[in-house]
Amino acid sequence: MDFIIEKGVDLPKKKTRGYGRWQKLLLKLELDDSFVIDESNDPRKHQLVAIRNAARSLGIRVESARETETKRRIKRVE
Repeated sequence: MDFIIEKGVDLPKKKTRGYGRWQKLLLKLELDDSFVIDESNDPRKHQLVAIRNAARSLGIRVESARETETKRRIKRVE
């Protein structure tokens, strides 16, 4: 099988669905704003990982701290 090498050809644009739920929430936060998530049904911390990934994709820095056994506070710090 022969392949043709082409130069200067752009890839088609990726179809995106826009910002996700955590990105939309993080964009509304100002510096030192925070919110609480419920981790009672999330023992593996999937929400926390998703929030951190969303923050990283937006260039936002967040910190988190456990408030109770099932509640965690997320705070925008940069």
